[in-house]
Amino acid sequence: MISEAILMIAVIVAASMVTQMFVVSLARIQYSSSWAAKDLSEKMRTSIQIIYAFNSSPTQITLWVKNTGSASFTPQLVKMSDLLLLGPSSASEYSYSEAGHGWSFKLLNSEDSEWDYGETIEVKLNLTDVLATGDYKVIFIVYNGVKSEYSFTVG
Repeated sequence: MISEAILMIAVIVAASMVTQMFVVSLARIQYSSSWAAKDLSEKMRTSIQIIYAFNSSPTQITLWVKNTGSASFTPQLVKMSDLLLLGPSSASEYSYSEAGHGWSFKLLNSEDSEWDYGETIEVKLNLTDVLATGDYKVIFIVYNGVKSEYSFTVG
């Protein structure tokens, strides 16, 4: 009888441990799912479109990017964006930089400091080398991975 009681207690303890592990796993899955849903919702609300891009000087590219989604961007979020330049023989990634090598932006038609739906930013990409003749593609990628591409020709 004592051995049966000890065995019964051991089974109950083991069952409660398995149940606890299962509950913790479910909580982690629920957290991951809700985080993924929030991320997906944010991406669905985000849309941008490069309207036009050209080489404004031998070492500078100017592009205009319109916010066509319902998400708004603070200046800090815009600065987290990446700019890729694909050229005839090279590909380069540029980060935000207020001066020198890199890109900067100016909000054109806004009443506040946020980049809202329908508003456009002017992006200036300053290069260290002169642009060679050929076909180029600029890709503007916002902080959450949503991107827009535009192709243009130099020369």
